[in-house]
Amino acid sequence: MALDFIRKEHYNTEDLIRIVALLRAPGGCPWDQAQTHASITENFIEETYEVIEAINRQSTAGLQEELGDVLLQVALHAQMEAEAGHFDFNDVADGICKKLIFRHPHVFGDVKAENTDDALASWDAAKLKEKGMKNVVFLRTHAEELESIFAPGEVSEIWITFPDPQMAKARKRLTGTRFLSLYRKFLKEAGLIHLKTDSPFLYQYTAELVKANHLPVNVNTDDLYGVGLDDKILGIKTFYERQWLSRGKTIKYIQFSLAGPIQLVEPEIDIEKDDYHSETQFMTRQLKVEN
Repeated sequence: MALDFIRKEHYNTEDLIRIVALLRAPGGCPWDQAQTHASITENFIEETYEVIEAINRQSTAGLQEELGDVLLQVALHAQMEAEAGHFDFNDVADGICKKLIFRHPHVFGDVKAENTDDALASWDAAKLKEKGMKNVVFLRTHAEELESIFAPGEVSEIWITFPDPQMAKARKRLTGTRFLSLYRKFLKEAGLIHLKTDSPFLYQYTAELVKANHLPVNVNTDDLYGVGLDDKILGIKTFYERQWLSRGKTIKYIQFSLAGPIQLVEPEIDIEKDDYHSETQFMTRQLKVEN
């Protein structure tokens, strides 16, 4: 039985929403009807990286096509939620429009932004206000400059999440003696250092450094999500982490404090270098292999 649908020369977003609804409705496409959020997660990731590939190829036609594929993913997920009575595509558009207006007070309000740095600062301030967060600030600076920003004893905790392990340059490792000595200058007494990494090298290096300097350790695990820690913050999996977990990697985590004014020393042990590379590098390599 033919669907009640009129073919057109040109279509718009409203047409896309209706087509997706028809595909999932009775009499539509069996494949589309069978899909769930979870079943097409990889599709969303794949389409996103194909957009990046089109950008890297500087292909205007390719970019137009791949952006359409990403938009289809958005429409599919929104349609699933519309069927469940939660929200629809227009609710998604409404939400992002309101967010853009609220987070651009330098455009839609009376806040001044003379350059990109001012604009980013305005965005961050609006985001904090929107989330109701207090005593938080976003910094875009080199780690070496932190000492000039924070007063001695002003910071309670430092989170180092997925930094470059710098396997060839110990002085650039953010958990190395150089930077730990820097952090100590503005950390509170017994202030905490948190490291989350997917690099076996950086994890082992940091663990050995902590051991060599007899630093107090609260948590040390090479499988953060496999040990069942009861911690709301640590239980949050970022998009980046979910990608690595889906490929069989584990997230390593160490929490320790910089007690005492002792002179920190580097660990005297050879640590095997790993094949660490970022998620973006991983996907770029995968695309090259597939092509």
